[in-house]
Amino acid sequence: GNGNGNGNSNGNGNGNGNGHDETMSPFTLDVMDTLIQLQREGSIRSIHGVDFPSEALEELNQCGFHFDSNQITCNLLNPSRFDRSMYAYCKKVDTTENGNGNDSSDSNDDPRKPMRMVWSSPLAGGLLTEKYAHIPNSYQSRSGEIYPTYMTPSEKQEYDTALKGKWRTHYQSASGTSISRKNAWLACNEHLFSTMSNIALKHRVDVASVALRWAMQFEYTGSVSVSSSLNSQFDDEKPFHRPTDLRKAFRFHLDEEDLERLWSVAGGVPPDTLVEPDEFSMEDAMGIDFSNRSLWL
Repeated sequence: GNGNGNGNSNGNGNGNGNGHDETMSPFTLDVMDTLIQLQREGSIRSIHGVDFPSEALEELNQCGFHFDSNQITCNLLNPSRFDRSMYAYCKKVDTTENGNGNDSSDSNDDPRKPMRMVWSSPLAGGLLTEKYAHIPNSYQSRSGEIYPTYMTPSEKQEYDTALKGKWRTHYQSASGTSISRKNAWLACNEHLFSTMSNIALKHRVDVASVALRWAMQFEYTGSVSVSSSLNSQFDDEKPFHRPTDLRKAFRFHLDEEDLERLWSVAGGVPPDTLVEPDEFSMEDAMGIDFSNRSLWL
């Protein structure tokens, strides 16, 4: 199939490109050439991609084009978009040729500046919030299914696709249990939401803060994007105090145990490169003189 590539520059000094297929349209290269030229002229500060897979990014890289960041959907229900190949590309790419190598915010001894990721929908359209951690019984059927009237359109979409689709498929495979689409919510509530609630209680924050913090602690994270609708019958006063609530994600840090627990109930596995290698092996231990009392505790 043919992928679509388009770009635009706006008054905020940013250029954007969109890609939705691993095979790019030739127009994508024309757009990138224009955006790079605008950046060199100082008309725009940075160039950002949306939903570009690592294969397309690599193809652009071979043509001499680089993004400063790439926005993709990633959350605990469906974290697989940030896979090993995407992580490897972030580590490999050098965006200093884009003219941003002297950015003081990222200056260090290493001149290479890896591409940053922008995570969209970290709350899965609103599913990974307190609203779904404590659902009134009046909005659930006898089988535990959530009534559609309880959900916003975005929550319903993520409920049907991410939760009943990606999360259910991965978790039943990883756990060796059979989970039907009808029982997907009960299983997700028992495993994922209970784990998130326990971690939230540990750090004295809410479930949404745990979901956001999980995304923020990925290496190569540039920012996390959370959308909010106004004048919606579902929102009440939430849009007006939501920014304050979401700031809780900056007040704590998920430790190694927290991350392991979350990944064990997530809808995917972490990239290998996110796991720190065990540098201490038995071969190393064999060279230690354990009779030396100075090494004893």
